[in-house]
Amino acid sequence: MTEWLRVLTFGAASCVCLARAAVLPFGIVNAVVSQTEDGAKPATGYEFRPGETVFLAFQIAGVKPSSQNKIKLKYQVMALDPYGVTIVPALSGTVDTDVAPEDKDWMPKVSKIAEIPPLGPSGRYKFALSVTDEANGKTDIKEVEFPVRGRMVEPSVALALRNFTFFRSEEDRAPLSIAAYRQGDAVWARFDITGYKIGDGNKFDVDFQVSVTGPSGNLLYTQPEPTPEQRAPFYPQRYVPAEFSLSLSKDVSLGEYGLAITVRDNAGAQKIEARHPFRVE
Repeated sequence: MTEWLRVLTFGAASCVCLARAAVLPFGIVNAVVSQTEDGAKPATGYEFRPGETVFLAFQIAGVKPSSQNKIKLKYQVMALDPYGVTIVPALSGTVDTDVAPEDKDWMPKVSKIAEIPPLGPSGRYKFALSVTDEANGKTDIKEVEFPVRGRMVEPSVALALRNFTFFRSEEDRAPLSIAAYRQGDAVWARFDITGYKIGDGNKFDVDFQVSVTGPSGNLLYTQPEPTPEQRAPFYPQRYVPAEFSLSLSKDVSLGEYGLAITVRDNAGAQKIEARHPFRVE
């Protein structure tokens, strides 16, 4: 006999089915975090990545049917980051089904799918599981950890620009050790914005604007409009990755140029400016 119950929530999905097992005390058993549906536990040393989908499966042992041969369970699954912050809405559900006498030793199975936040930090994440057998009042809880390797962006109590780097092209992953370009090149740069105010509903509102001064200090370019980033994600976004490019003309003067980036936190009434030189040789 197989019964299915599917529940959908923002950022997560789950299902419940029944699988045969030996009689065991009531509790959560066979909990596995994997890379695929019904997959095996990853190899030792494997680390999940931000944005990756994580599959959780566990079974509930020792469930005793009522005198009417019914099973009624409540469960809740919470996915938490290393600091105990929920990464997707909690998934609550029930298993409410009839069982035949010959199926009295079958175990419900719960599966859950969750996505690690694309900008989630490194550390040990976990699923916090809770199951209650409403027929006899028994409850069991369990935590299942899984490691995640994310980017390191140093936090700040005030608005800050971190990890500024120049690049040769949009596709390059390795930054330039010396910020030097030739006439006609494109100047690419990346950085992170952090330390901005996160309001109700995890809402934030930041923007940045770029300007360039020439070798003699004269203003050559100002970005006409700031580049905005306004969001209210379920999981609090602690930093904003940003990038921009500038095209150098083929007859641009040789020498050192000044790049100024003005960053504004519109919700927190903060403003900073960072300057980074580059050369045209």
